[in-house]
Amino acid sequence: MVDANKTGFKHYGWIGFFCGALALGLSIIHFYTGPLVKEPTLGETASAKMTSMKQKAVSLFKKDKPQSESQVSPEPEARWNLDEKLDLSAVILGFLALVFASIAFIRHENIRASGIAGAFGVGTILFQFINWAIAFAAVILIIGITFFKLSLEKRPTA
Repeated sequence: MVDANKTGFKHYGWIGFFCGALALGLSIIHFYTGPLVKEPTLGETASAKMTSMKQKAVSLFKKDKPQSESQVSPEPEARWNLDEKLDLSAVILGFLALVFASIAFIRHENIRASGIAGAFGVGTILFQFINWAIAFAAVILIIGITFFKLSLEKRPTA
């Protein structure tokens, strides 16, 4: 058996603790501050599509060479926005907390540090999944209520 007291480095539990605390704090703060990247509204998106369709139609009637898509949209979209990066970094830090907690537990380090590191790591990952599950349940509930209301309206009266 490996005993952390007899070997040199015995701080894996505390590294996991700080990774887990940082991950859980990042996840909760990002959840409560809301989306940091401004998404275009439906009107802005529809307006951009209509403008591009108008430009293509005008170029076809003028018998000009139609513009390619790269000339119409000058800004390429970024692959990852800030919100996605923060979510992914929180999950990665939570996973690292679990790894360090496991290493600390195997090396018989401080049981409290490794246990809290594992709890923070699991808490961070569960927090991310629970947010999606609650949003999914809310959408299902809204659809169910809508169908229920529609079924009451179409019920024949006796």
